[in-house]
Amino acid sequence: MSNAPHPVPHDAAVAGLFAQQGYVVITGLLPAPRAAMVRDHLLQRAQAGTMTTDTSLGTPIPGIYGDALVDNLMNALLPAVSYCTGLALYPTYSYARIYKAGDKLPPHRDRRACEISLSLNLGQQPDTP
Repeated sequence: MSNAPHPVPHDAAVAGLFAQQGYVVITGLLPAPRAAMVRDHLLQRAQAGTMTTDTSLGTPIPGIYGDALVDNLMNALLPAVSYCTGLALYPTYSYARIYKAGDKLPPHRDRRACEISLSLNLGQQPDTP
């Protein structure tokens, strides 16, 4: 069983859909064992107190910029994300947060270095993407 990212289907319609709507939902991009490894790593960091805590959203939400494991994942997924967007992309930064039931992320604008972003759900099945 490989922990490498799944290859994205070679379908030019994916990049076209991204161009049309500004996002695409790709299921199965990251194999479950690798997603679990990253999730468990982040949970351990939060429990150890080695993440910052953002309270600007109302409840304390642990987060971390530039975690080595998350940076590695960002670089591993770069070819698939470039393919899905149809763009030549360059990794700029990684950021991970641990949301709990009831936490919300309100609409917002990220900094310019985050022109294109990838959001990964590593630990639960949402009702909607």
